[in-house]
Amino acid sequence: MAKTILGKELEKYLQEKVEGIFALEAKIAVGAYEGTLTREDIEKLSKTLNNKTETVEDIKKQLDSSEKIVKGFDFTIGGYEKTAFIPIATPAGPQPSPAIPLLIREKTKEQADDLKEVVKEQGKSAIKQALEGLKSARKTLTDLRDKVTNKEAT
Repeated sequence: MAKTILGKELEKYLQEKVEGIFALEAKIAVGAYEGTLTREDIEKLSKTLNNKTETVEDIKKQLDSSEKIVKGFDFTIGGYEKTAFIPIATPAGPQPSPAIPLLIREKTKEQADDLKEVVKEQGKSAIKQALEGLKSARKTLTDLRDKVTNKEAT
């Protein structure tokens, strides 16, 4: 479970995308079970399913983008680590650096670690779930299309 705003936003995005695929899979499965889908319905669902395939690519792009954000955070963390210990020149002589760079570094590190965790654990899981859902929906739809075609041929 994400702890930071960025992590929570990525988590929410992944959940919405996977839920959309599962909803389509359920619609296809229910229609196949009830036998209420017409050839036109099957074609519409097939087009929708093809569009959902792009969802997996969108998830991958979002995860790549998040990984780039983490790299930016890592750069920022390194910069603040270096500046945090540079003494500040004052009229009274060198003074220790204020704690602000260390606070910024800690907050940035917290964001980076949380985002890394979400990308690593939930991102890979979301892609796997999405692919499995698409595979299952495609198989059900293909079987249903064959069944309708055979029914019309007889």
